[in-house]
Amino acid sequence: MNFSIYIAKKYFLSIRKQKLISVVTLMSTAGIFLGTMSLIIVMSVFNGFDNLIQNIFINLDPDIKIEKKNGLLFDENSKLVNEISYLDGVENVSIVLENKLLATHDDYQLVINAKGVGKSYNKVTGIDNEIVFGNYLKDDRSLLTSQLVYNSLSVKLLDFKSPLKLTFFDTDKKIFGSNNFISKSFYVVGVFSGESSTGSGDIILPIHELQNLTTNHGKISSIEVSINKKNNEVYKKIKNLVGSNFLVSNRTQQRPFVNKMIKSEKLVVYLIFSFILLISILGLVASIVIMMIKKKKDFVVLKSIGLEYKKLKKIFFTLGLMVTSFGLFTGTIFGLFFCYLQQKFKIIGLGASNFPIQYYPIKIDFIDILIIQIIVLFFGAVSSLIVSKNHQFYGTNLNDNNF
Repeated sequence: MNFSIYIAKKYFLSIRKQKLISVVTLMSTAGIFLGTMSLIIVMSVFNGFDNLIQNIFINLDPDIKIEKKNGLLFDENSKLVNEISYLDGVENVSIVLENKLLATHDDYQLVINAKGVGKSYNKVTGIDNEIVFGNYLKDDRSLLTSQLVYNSLSVKLLDFKSPLKLTFFDTDKKIFGSNNFISKSFYVVGVFSGESSTGSGDIILPIHELQNLTTNHGKISSIEVSINKKNNEVYKKIKNLVGSNFLVSNRTQQRPFVNKMIKSEKLVVYLIFSFILLISILGLVASIVIMMIKKKKDFVVLKSIGLEYKKLKKIFFTLGLMVTSFGLFTGTIFGLFFCYLQQKFKIIGLGASNFPIQYYPIKIDFIDILIIQIIVLFFGAVSSLIVSKNHQFYGTNLNDNNF
C-alpha cells in the first residue's frame, strides 16, 4: 500500500478518538450523506413521474406523426401513404383528420375535438388498451368517446334511441342560416381513458364520416405511423420521402413542452442540491484544516523519515476523499434502499384521490446515480485539493521549495 494512503487511512480511523475533529467530520459526512441520499430519492421520483407521463401517452401517440409545416390540411394522397407503408421498418399507417365540433345529447352540449381515423388506427396506436369499457369502432355510425365526454353528456353505450349528435358550423357559406349547420347522429360503442389535452381527441370516429360532416372531402390533417423499434433508419427514410414541406415528429417531438419541462425541472433540482452539497463540503474543509493543525507535530517526524512535502499534501488530499467517499457511499446505499421500499411498499402517498396513482412513483436511473457520484466526488476532490495545497496549515518551520 502507498505510504501516503496508509497514513491517510490511519488519520481517518483515528477521527472518532478526537472529539473536536470527530464532531466536525461527523457533521460534514452527515451533510454529504443526506445530500446524496436526498438527491437520489428526488431524482428517482422525477424519473417515476416522467415514466408515468410517458406511459399515459404511449397508447395514444403514434411512433411518427407527419403534418404540414404550416399546420393546414392537405390532400389525402394514397400514393404517398402506400409509399410510406412499403418502407422497411414501417408496420402500419393511418390517415387522420381533426376538427372542432359541437356534441349534444338530450339537454347537454359540449364543444369537443373530433378525431377521424383510418381503418388501421388501432394498429398504429394502442387505443385498444385504453378502452375502459365497450369496443373499438364497428361501423360508420359508431364512435368512441373519452370519459370526460361520456360523463359530461350522460351518454350510454349502444343507445340507438338517443344517439350522440355531432354538429359542424360551416363558415364558408356567405349567408348565415340553418344551412350553415351540418349535423349527424352516432352511437357510442366504447369509452377510452383520455381527452384532447392528451392528444387522443375527445371522440374518435371513421375519417370519411368526419370528412363528410366538415365538408373536408379528401382532406387530412396528419399521417400517423407505427414502426419497428429496432429499425433506427426509418425516421430518416420517412423524412426524405415526404420532403421539406412536411413536419415529421417522433414521440418526443410530438410533445416538446412536456419533455422540455421535465428536463428543465431535473436541471433545476440538480443545481439546487449541488449547491446544498457544496455547503456540506465546507464542513469537510473544516475537518481537514483542524486535522492538519492537530497533526503539526507529526509533520516533523514524517519529514525526518524522508517523506516529501508533496506526499504530505497527498495524505490530506486522500483523507478528504475518504471522508467524501464514506458519506457518498452510505448516502447512495440508504437512498437506493429507500427507493426500493417506496417502490415495493408504497410508503408515501400523494394524498390526491383524482390522480392516476395514489403514491409517489419511483424509477431508478443508474445514469443519474453515476452523475450524482461524479458531482459529489468532484466537490470533495476540489475542496480537499485546495486545502491540502495551502501552505499556512503545515507550519512555517517546514518551508521547502518543493512544497
